[in-house]
Amino acid sequence: MQHPGRLRTILLSLLGLGYLHVGRWRTYLMVLIAPLLALALLGRSGLLFEPGVLIPVAVMLVLYQLTVWIHPSVIVWRAPAVQRRGFNRWWVYLLALAATSALYEGVKHARGSLLGAQTYRISASSMAPTLETGDVILVDSRRGDRRQPGVGDIIVFRTERGTPYVKRLVGLPGDTISIRDRVVYRNGDALDEPYLAPADPQYRRPRRQVGELVLGPGQYYVLGDNRDHSEDSRYFGPIDETAMLGTVRLKLLRFGPEGVSVEGAPQRLDRR
Repeated sequence: MQHPGRLRTILLSLLGLGYLHVGRWRTYLMVLIAPLLALALLGRSGLLFEPGVLIPVAVMLVLYQLTVWIHPSVIVWRAPAVQRRGFNRWWVYLLALAATSALYEGVKHARGSLLGAQTYRISASSMAPTLETGDVILVDSRRGDRRQPGVGDIIVFRTERGTPYVKRLVGLPGDTISIRDRVVYRNGDALDEPYLAPADPQYRRPRRQVGELVLGPGQYYVLGDNRDHSEDSRYFGPIDETAMLGTVRLKLLRFGPEGVSVEGAPQRLDRR
């Protein structure tokens, strides 16, 4: 029996290795995997996209992380000696850190398919005023017929250049779309779009008009809410279903003059 050292335990706890250091390797593995399983369950079930669930989940994750940092030090503080194992070696700690980093990096890149959710930060004004530059959005990236986006949904998709874009969906496969004088017509009916940014009086280019366009199977027509400052289907045509990354469900953060706020889902059109 050896005392692992309180200061050393505190430092290793901050790196997430506290339980490993005090000889509780099973607890270490549980602490590593449990948050990922919980987030996957919430994401795949859709609970993560409920406005009333997100904040409690965030608070619980913060408390969980604080426990991971503090509890191993409490164990050492209370016990005059804690059993040291053969894996309490510096090279084991390095391997554990490398494996943890690789695990979370893999989850980060595949979070859309693994967790069913992704976050993005808005970097342009094409969706203003609905989404402003700096906003953080939560995207439902689950697949399935019941989760197909509808007219008025805001979606994230990948362009041919590989860049993620966020736009509003105004046309579904089989629809006929036309645009005249900033008014969008879907199957002959003008869309009511109260969320649009006002026309920019400084805009000097001729506004893009679109004649009747019939969307084929798997094709979707997308537009930005800030029409005078948006690169969208008027310029690159309809997007393919395979390019979609998900549907925006929540606007998590808005950074404004009054600080940071948490808001609900962006406004939608009807889902006809």
